[in-house]
Amino acid sequence: MKRLIRLICIGLMLVGGPVLAQSTSPTPVAPSPQFATEATVASVDVYRLNVRSAPSTNGLVLTIIEYGSIYPIVQKSEDGEWYLLQIGNFQGWVSAELVIAANTEDLLSLQEIREQQIQTAVESFLANTFNTVTTTGNLNMRTGPSTNFPIVGRIPEGGRAALVARNAYGTWWQVNYGGLVGWVSGGFLVFSTNTDLSLVPVQ
Repeated sequence: MKRLIRLICIGLMLVGGPVLAQSTSPTPVAPSPQFATEATVASVDVYRLNVRSAPSTNGLVLTIIEYGSIYPIVQKSEDGEWYLLQIGNFQGWVSAELVIAANTEDLLSLQEIREQQIQTAVESFLANTFNTVTTTGNLNMRTGPSTNFPIVGRIPEGGRAALVARNAYGTWWQVNYGGLVGWVSGGFLVFSTNTDLSLVPVQ
């Protein structure tokens, strides 16, 4: 009898005792997706571009960047209309419509194409311009009409340039080669057949 009572008491203790909580593993939460873009750099595609403090025209203008300059892309706005660029030691937002975004390799290829297009346009312009010269060898361009002046650039053999000015003796000529202006020795120049030296000012 005592044994039966003892068993009943043990049973009541088990039934009335605290219920242990079942151990469960927490459900993993997926990380929030982050915007990713294949483009890693952006090249400015307008003459001057405002860099703003926020992805909006209401953002303060932090600085202005120039055409052709390239900066790393940090991120893109959620609406895809703005890029956050790393500019020196700070970051700023620019309109996505006013830059060319690409990976570095593609952008360098694009720049080469642009440079070739510019060179072709310059050559076409010079071909139809009076007072042009062609170099007979690689020719240094200098800041003044003498070898004593610093070199500012070089015209390759066969390069075509527009005449800007000449010295009083006609031994040195100031030319414009692809937008770069400098003095070159007249001994390495072939003048175009329609050159009118009277139109070239003396400096």
